[in-house]
Amino acid sequence: AAWAEEQYHRCLLESPEAETARAYLADRKITEESIKKFRLGFAPNQNDWILRQAQGDRNRAKVLEAIGILTRRASGEVFDRFRGRVLFSIRNAQGYPVGLGGRVLPEFADQTPAKYLNSRETLLFAKSRLLYGLDVAKDAMRHSKRALVMEGDTDCIVAHQYGFADAVAVRALIRNIRPRVVIHAAATMDPAHFDRTIIQCSETVARATAEIGAALLHLSSDMVFDGHRAPYDESAQPSPITD
Repeated sequence: AAWAEEQYHRCLLESPEAETARAYLADRKITEESIKKFRLGFAPNQNDWILRQAQGDRNRAKVLEAIGILTRRASGEVFDRFRGRVLFSIRNAQGYPVGLGGRVLPEFADQTPAKYLNSRETLLFAKSRLLYGLDVAKDAMRHSKRALVMEGDTDCIVAHQYGFADAVAVRALIRNIRPRVVIHAAATMDPAHFDRTIIQCSETVARATAEIGAALLHLSSDMVFDGHRAPYDESAQPSPITD
């Protein structure tokens, strides 16, 4: 995963093929500093782009297939699962890349029914147990004793740009919460159990907030952090959430 992350990241930063991806991210207010900090990438809309970067290394190709970056058709042909997508590197709490999330560029949206894709589930990548940006946010979370949990990766990144260094995003679907709602979970955390508790947070927000004694605030969708409105309202009242 680390090798693939580097190829896609360098493509986004340097390749003429990634110009539309860079424009898309700029339109979403994602800065170049954030692109580098969060190791964003781009997969050109070509079936064999990442395979060609492997330069005939069969072992590398096998690893790419095993972790779900390459997908095999019934005919035996392998192709890049994330082609035509802006990529979000998903790392564990220690900072090691374990998977990818991809958002198809609007110009390629008619070629796929899926707007978003995640890496295939593996021993290392289980989306229900991962929080996007945890490796970047964990020190700030220890200091603030809170987690600002976002639904979207881009919301998480923009929150960091505006100084909310304790923002993370969930990988799995959050049930019973309106799309793109920002959740503010403030808690007093025992440092000895911090990493275990936060990793469990993404299984379901309700379970996590109960475990860490957090106050969970539901916010209306018009309060999503977009650089113009506040990301959350400190005066909002906690409301129950059901699993």
